[in-house]
Amino acid sequence: MRDDVATLFEALTQLQKEKIGLLEQLFRYNHEKRNLIKIGSPELTVEYLERETSSIQRIDCIDADIARIKKTIAECCGIQEIDFNKTFSSLENHRAREYVNNEKHIIELQRKTLEENAAVLHDLEQETMKTRKDIDEIRRIAQLSGKIQTLR
Repeated sequence: MRDDVATLFEALTQLQKEKIGLLEQLFRYNHEKRNLIKIGSPELTVEYLERETSSIQRIDCIDADIARIKKTIAECCGIQEIDFNKTFSSLENHRAREYVNNEKHIIELQRKTLEENAAVLHDLEQETMKTRKDIDEIRRIAQLSGKIQTLR
């Protein structure tokens, strides 16, 4: 691998590692949000949502940087960007292997994080239904209370 391409791959894998850390953080945030929903702590849940937004914004920036570097590598190597992963997954080079392994890890973390996020949404829906039932019950009690007052 040429030195310039190797340097670009180093930058690429560093960005991947940062993205992996952020995805792991998002997974933990989702797990924490589920716990906070269960114990009924909406203030802390909102705090985690704000942290999550910051992490997602950083991941978006990393994705743009990764795309830029991959484009540069593809241009240096004379390959189509669409063939990037296929081309470098077949090489027996430690930098290319590290890139491919990181990509696999990123895909797995994204899957796990999406699953955990879906669980958070489910938990929120369950809590919303419970809250609606509680509100309906309070209304019935208030109506009964009003009827009792008029009977006196």
